[in-house]
Order: sequence, then structure tokens, then C-alpha cells
Amino acid sequence: MAVRLFTFGCVALERDGTEVSGDAVQPRRLALLALLTVAGEAGLMREKVLGYLWPDHPSPRSILNESLFVLRAALGKSVVLTVGDALRLNAREVWTDVAAFQERLAAGALREAVELYRGPFLDGFYVRAAADFEQWVGREQDRMRRDAGRALETLAEQAAAAGDRVGAADWWERLARHEEFNTRVALRCVEALVRAGEPVRAMRFATEFSERMRRELGVAPDPAVEEYARAVIAGLHDPAPEGAERGTPLGAGRPGAATGGPPGPGTHAPPSYDGLEGLDPDLEVVELVGEGSVARVYLARERTLRRQVAVKVLSPRLSGDRTASARFEREALAAAGIQHPNVAPIYRTGWLVDGIPYLVMPYFHGGSLQARLAAGGPLPLEEARRYLGQIAAGLAAAHRLGTVHRDVRPANILYDPATHRVVLIDFGIAAVRDQARITLPGERLGNPVYASPEQLHGDDVTDRADVYSLGVVAFEMLTGRLPFDAATPVQMMRAHAVQTPLRARELRPDVDPELNLLIARCLGKLPEERPTAADVAEAVVGR
Repeated sequence: MAVRLFTFGCVALERDGTEVSGDAVQPRRLALLALLTVAGEAGLMREKVLGYLWPDHPSPRSILNESLFVLRAALGKSVVLTVGDALRLNAREVWTDVAAFQERLAAGALREAVELYRGPFLDGFYVRAAADFEQWVGREQDRMRRDAGRALETLAEQAAAAGDRVGAADWWERLARHEEFNTRVALRCVEALVRAGEPVRAMRFATEFSERMRRELGVAPDPAVEEYARAVIAGLHDPAPEGAERGTPLGAGRPGAATGGPPGPGTHAPPSYDGLEGLDPDLEVVELVGEGSVARVYLARERTLRRQVAVKVLSPRLSGDRTASARFEREALAAAGIQHPNVAPIYRTGWLVDGIPYLVMPYFHGGSLQARLAAGGPLPLEEARRYLGQIAAGLAAAHRLGTVHRDVRPANILYDPATHRVVLIDFGIAAVRDQARITLPGERLGNPVYASPEQLHGDDVTDRADVYSLGVVAFEMLTGRLPFDAATPVQMMRAHAVQTPLRARELRPDVDPELNLLIARCLGKLPEERPTAADVAEAVVGR
């Protein structure tokens, strides 16, 4: 094919064997090609492309049309096809390493697939002021890296099964380079090297692995790797039987997947937390950081991408509760569909061995708004105003997709000190329009301190229920207290229904009249009395 797009390890565009330069390789135009190559035959709607690449441009469709003109002029008129309002790459005109990688994986040509994977997808590629695109790149990097890792492990197992011990060792060593901080893979690599008659190489690999853990992650390595290498080399232990699993295999833990048994005598499994068997082995759990009625939250480290993440696991006591499991899965689905800097993205989901679902999201060091208010009381006026605008903007993005959060409260608002923004989490009890309802008629959801009157009454809720909760949160950020006086949950529920809320300006005179009125409108008893979240964001940001 005349046009070739390379995205693994680096980004390069060629036509007729010559690297393309000039306007066609401007970052957003390369990003457009990357989006379309991942979308494949299904293509991508123009609105989606605009949201990823030109979210704040005053004339986004004009700039997209200009980019298409430049690409077609440089690469050929039919490289990007228009199907209705969707765009897609013409597979007859454009070869991409991503499409070739996916095709070979599907065909079982694993050796060819891993040769195409020359490094992370769009490694080092950056598009300024395109946060949604950056989040998309992170998700695709994770997915493709896992696919390449599974292919490498399968090739190693196939070589061992065929009696090719040297080949198996080579594939395990290659997988260990792919997953630099994976203790399970390191142990398997040591075993394979010893079987292949390479004890010195095995010991050198084990030592380098431990040094890399200390140097690059700043953590003490699992001593099992070096201990096991020394023991096998000294003849104190035989390597585990070929084909036997040590620890949990990649991709295990999903319902119906095969799982490895406990380590046998003389083996050293990586340390793990009880109840987390089947967690993606790329995740190194550091500590339990929180536990509520629905889920436990762990701080973990992604070994491959070297970033800290939060792993949210459904509480074991709810593992048999289909409604709870469905709500938990809905959190991932709802949040994953909302591309906004003030909504925490979901990196991935999975299942533990016993069928308990988990999800992985960013870890925010700044803690929750609840902790901030408890420790310091009311926020400075401009800071409270900024957070109100950000939360409202995140909710507006969700509402445009038909998603109602239903549990907006300070505990579900986290602070990201790296970007000085707040983000919404926990869409686990969100109601998604046009999908099957999980909430039973008359069932109350949400925290009674922050829930709207219609929500507490068990009525159907709309996006204006979130706006009511936002009003309570805004009042608390400004005053350090709630807009109602109530000593018990029952009294609080009645206050939401019938009591006139206090005005923020009564308790804090420096609150300007416009903001005071806006919060009062958010706390209207009837949904139709309240503004939309988009209205709130515009009123706060555009003042």
C-alpha cells in the first residue's frame, strides 16, 4: 500500500516509502489518523473526533474539514472515507501497524503480531489541550500492551510444550522485558533460563530485576526472585514442572477462565493480599486505603506503565448480590463513557477468581473533598467557586450522555493536586437512560444528607437531582455546614422535603448575591425549579 502509519514505539507516516513531512504530520492530524485506525471498519463519528481533538475550538467542524483536506492532498483523495457523518480509514489505501497487529492476533499468528509491537502505542506522542484524547491514548496503550503480553506468554508456553527449552527461555525473557516489574513473570523467566541450561544468565536476570525494582520504583523487590534463582542453581529445588503455573496467569480471574492452583512445595509466589486472587498481575498492590459498604479501595502500582492507581473491588459480602454487582459494573460503563477532565476515567475492569468484579482508576493524592472540609472547614471563596464550576461541568458532561450520578457528595469528589482540579467518582448507582433499570420502584438511593426530595421519596429522578445535591455540596463548601438543621436521618429527609434552606449569604456575608441566588435555585424543592448543571457551570465560570 502507498501509505503506511506506524504507531508502536514511535509515530511515523510514510507514502511510497518516503516519510511524510509538512502540514500532514501536524500533531492533531496524526492524532486523527490514530483515532481512525483504532476505530477500524466501524469508523468514528465526527462529533466524537471533535470532542477528542478540538473540544474548545470556536469552529471545530471547519478545522476538521481543513485537516481532512490537508491529509487527502498529501496522502491521496481516498485515504479517509466519509460514510454519513462518520469517518474511517480506507484499509485498501492505508496500512497501519495497529490494524496488522490486531489481524494477526485474531488469526493466531502470534509471532508476527509481537514482531509488529515495537513499543507502547503512540509512545511519547502529545497533543496540547486535548485531555480526552490523552485519556484515550492511555486506555489504548493499556489494552494493546496486555494483548502483546498475552501473546508473548502463549508463545513461551507453546515453545515449552514443544520441548524447545531455549525458545521458551527467549520468549519468557522477552516477556520479562515487556513487563519489567512483574514478579510472577520474573520467576517464570528464571525457571525457563535454568531449564535451558543458562544458570548464570538466570542469576544475572534475577539480580537485575531486583536492582530495577529498587532504582526505578523505589520499592523493596520480592526476595523470592533472587532466592529462587540461587536455590535452583544450587540444586536445592527443581524448577516447577513445565507448563505449571506459578501465581495467577495473565487474563485469569474472569468467569469461566482457567486459574492456577496454589504454589507447590519449594516455590515462591509473589506476595498478595487475601481475597485478590486473579487481579491483573501488572498491578502491584501497595495497601488498603479505604473500605465502605459497597467496595474496598486499594492503592496499587502498574508495573509496566509505572503509575499509581486505585483498585476498587466489590465488597466480598456483596459478591452474591446480583444487584450490587450490576451497579458496580455500571460504574465502569457509565464513567468510561464520560470523557471529561472533571470525571475520573476508568482504566480497565476485571474479575477476581471468585467472580468479584474490580475496576482500576487513577489514584489522586489530594484526597476527598469530605476530608478537606472535615480538616479545614469552609473553603476560600474563589476556590469554592472554582470547584463548583468544575463539578458542574463534569456533571453536565454526564448528563449530555443521559447519565445521572445520583450520589453527588463530598466523599465522591476527589482533588488532583497535579492539575489543581476536582474530579467526580463513583457512578455505581447511576441510572443510564435507555438501559435496563437496576433500581427497583420505590427504592431510595444516595446519601440522605445530599439527596434530592424526589430521590428520597423513591420517585424517578432526572439530572436535576444531581443539581440539588450539587447545591448542598456548594453550600457546605462555602459555609462548612449543611443548609438544614436536622439531628437524625429522618429529620434530614423531612427537611429536604418541606424545610426552606438557609441562604449561604446569611452565614457568610462575602458570598456575592448572584452566587447566593444560584445555590438557592439549585436547592429548589421541585426539579423544574432548578437550573441544569450546564447552566451552573456557565454561571460560575462565565461570571
